[in-house]
Amino acid sequence: MKKAKILTAVILTLALCLTAVAESSLVPFIDAAERLAFHTNNVTVTGNAEIFLDEERIKTAEITYVQDGENSFWQEKLFTPRPWRKDLESGFTVIQNGWDIYVMEALKPGLYREGSDAKQDTLLRRSAMADVLLALSRVAADQMEPLFGSALSVTEKENGAKEARLELKDGEAPGVLNVLANLGLRFAGRRLLGIDAEAWDAFSVQGWTQVQSIFYATKDVRLKDCSVLAQMDEQGRLTGLSGELSALLVSYTAEELESVEDQEGYNEDYEAKDQALTVRFHTELSQYGESEVKLFDPKDYGVVPPEAWQKPEPKEETLTEEQEAAFAQAAEKALQAAGYESVKYLETTMDNGWANVRLDTEGGICYVTLTEDGLLLDLFLESGFEGNEEMPDFPDELPEEITKPILDFLRAVNPKLNANSLKNIGSFGDGTISYLEVIGLTEEGEETGTTLCVRMTPNWRVEDYACMGHG
Repeated sequence: MKKAKILTAVILTLALCLTAVAESSLVPFIDAAERLAFHTNNVTVTGNAEIFLDEERIKTAEITYVQDGENSFWQEKLFTPRPWRKDLESGFTVIQNGWDIYVMEALKPGLYREGSDAKQDTLLRRSAMADVLLALSRVAADQMEPLFGSALSVTEKENGAKEARLELKDGEAPGVLNVLANLGLRFAGRRLLGIDAEAWDAFSVQGWTQVQSIFYATKDVRLKDCSVLAQMDEQGRLTGLSGELSALLVSYTAEELESVEDQEGYNEDYEAKDQALTVRFHTELSQYGESEVKLFDPKDYGVVPPEAWQKPEPKEETLTEEQEAAFAQAAEKALQAAGYESVKYLETTMDNGWANVRLDTEGGICYVTLTEDGLLLDLFLESGFEGNEEMPDFPDELPEEITKPILDFLRAVNPKLNANSLKNIGSFGDGTISYLEVIGLTEEGEETGTTLCVRMTPNWRVEDYACMGHG
């Protein structure tokens, strides 16, 4: 099965990293990881993980994998953050029955595709790299016992089950463990995503995604704070793996990549940037010998093959009377905070999770975009922006009498922006009517991704407001 079996590869990699720092009594955990990956033909694996890059969550995964002889069921639900909206849900379900494979994707509901691959009755296929990792881990487990004291412990319960716990602080991981983590990252990249950092054209890829940058640009892995718990039952089988791993991904410098600059398609925009990676995970392994995978039947999933599939028409997002009233009220309050005195609600439409509200004001038709929670993302006065001459009347350092009403507006309509000050980026007018354009800044002076055009005279009102990145 060519679809990546993520949890198994991750379990193997984490178990290797964990046991590599252990005393030799933990070699059984390495053996358990090997048996799980290459010698177990009936088991159920469930788990979830959150992945953060530079403290920003980039993915959440919920995974179920069932191996039943030559039949397997693999379901992965992925949740990708989007600005000011619910996470985008994607993922897939893959069922293998002997030679036959059936694939269903969350973003293509109602459709399944079929193919074939070699039969497989274990979670992973053996490879030279996997055996190298196993051998290196066993050697490290025997030789690194003096380097760890209370950071790693093994406890045995009355029934013979065991637990291994590793608690590492930043800077405590020995060099060989970082090397193992780096090798494990490469192994996972190839097995999970088909990303081979050893390929000749690895650095010729234009426009890397976040995930690709992790594998292609990383030269070294330096483990930081790590907490891992591995559990094994009385029969020596892994039953759980959970914890949090943090690492600094040290990137190649531009100078180190000079040798590939002449390759066709070389990414000339490459900039070296170390990245902080954090993974929080929880995995359970159960139903050894009792797991069952049914033969694929499209009726069980309500799906059809490509030749019978019709792309569904986009569903029009409808509103209840209560929802429409709530959006109307939120939009009216936003316009009142923006300085409008006469506001009449006209209509609300929904678009991809956002509410677009149209209102009539003393200045003309105004369009407002709100999140599902009523936060203001966009405001646009259709007949605004009178005058176009430069008006140098506003200083770079804006006085409080100018900044306070604008900041009060931002805090009222979208407190999540944490706007604390403003940056003057321009002004214009016609001698009677004057406008000021500003950017919202945090307390640390960082841009909030918000721009405003405020009419200052003859009467104050916000005529254009945009929260960048919501589209």
